[in-house]
Order: sequence, then structure tokens, then C-alpha cells
Amino acid sequence: MPLRQAEARKATATVRVEFPVGDLNLECREVDGATYARLISAVNASEREGFDLIVDLLERIIAAWDYLGDDGQPLPVTRETILSLPVRMILAVARAVIEQVAVPQGE
Repeated sequence: MPLRQAEARKATATVRVEFPVGDLNLECREVDGATYARLISAVNASEREGFDLIVDLLERIIAAWDYLGDDGQPLPVTRETILSLPVRMILAVARAVIEQVAVPQGE
């Protein structure tokens, strides 16, 4: 059965990012080649534009997560919420997406 582009975009992957203070579980949308290339470039960039692009791409890639507010309620996946994470966590999430979503395991 042929694969339709719309169906390929519906695919998701689960990503777990472990931190000393707890784990963050992400449900990520499939990453296409153009988005993958942009994310790699952004992670390797040392400029503010690179970081801004990382945040923008993560907002588009992460469909859902289990990041909770202080009240125990799930926080939405928004630019503002992503930016509320410590920088090292944002970069760890970006690297995990590259390693676990964009590049299939075992390759």
C-alpha cells in the first residue's frame, strides 16, 4: 500500500529525556528532512538566532508532554513554556529529538 504524505506527517514518536530532577516524556511529530537539517544547524549554532530557532522548532515538533506546573497540571507546549525550562534542558530536549526521532534507533 503506498504511503501518502499526510499519513507520514501523522506519525509520532515517544522521546524520554532524563534529568536529575525527573524525566520529561515527549510525544513528538515526525521530523521531515528540512526540519531535521534546520534543527541540527540550530543546535550547532552559537548565536541567538540558533537558540530562537531551536525553541520554534521544538514548539512545532512536540505534540504533547508531561511537563507539569507547580499546581500539578500539565503545561501547554508553547514557546513561553519551553523558554521557562532551564537552557541546558532545552538543549537536551533538542538533542534527544535529533537522536531519538530524527534518526531511527539502531541506525
